[in-house]
Amino acid sequence: MSIMTFLLAALDNGKRHRILWLGLGISILLVILSTSKSALLIALILLALVPMFRALRSNHNIILPLFILIILSVGSIAIFLVSNAETIVRFLGRDLTLTGRTGIWAIVISKIALYPWLGYGYKGFWHDMEGDSADIWYETFFMAPHSHNGFLDITVELGLVGFFFFLSTYIKNCLRAITWLRLNSESIGLYPIIYLTFLFLYNITENSLTDPNYFIWVMYSMITTTVLTQPITVISYNQS
Repeated sequence: MSIMTFLLAALDNGKRHRILWLGLGISILLVILSTSKSALLIALILLALVPMFRALRSNHNIILPLFILIILSVGSIAIFLVSNAETIVRFLGRDLTLTGRTGIWAIVISKIALYPWLGYGYKGFWHDMEGDSADIWYETFFMAPHSHNGFLDITVELGLVGFFFFLSTYIKNCLRAITWLRLNSESIGLYPIIYLTFLFLYNITENSLTDPNYFIWVMYSMITTTVLTQPITVISYNQS
């Protein structure tokens, strides 16, 4: 997210553009040095989406949403394949030292089926070697603190009801974020939709929806508040 923050700030700030571009370069370097394939993929996908999100401000390009959907779909599949390379390679009769997640996901899905509607309760499932989470440790031989998928974790803890409520608010935020970027001509107007896209991609292989990652959740709350209130101010200003 620091890559996107520095990039959008640099596009709008002429006075400190050198410092901001330097921050962007350092952020990209840190992602590369982290050797995280998922992080690099997410960064590349977001960078590819920036010009397309900017083009959404035009009323003449109807095919853009389709291109955005294609990039998100292909990117999500790529993140899934990279994150589960060990499982896929083993299925093909090869070996690779990576951390596969599909084994964890399969067991978590079976646990969701036991309490599908309301789940185990918030923070009611992952208790190390106690309770049903111990089955995952025994079967995968991996001490996972969560399922490495935010959407599965929110479902196993809050059930399908909780997942539906989150999904409905997330979709509403995305629609409001698109409206917000069309009403805000500055590059910073792209930040809400970019952050929401990052949140979706990140939670394919990690968990920031129920895990106490306060920075990501505080940012989500701030974005929600921004896209809820800001369009009204901008519209009234334009009409006046």
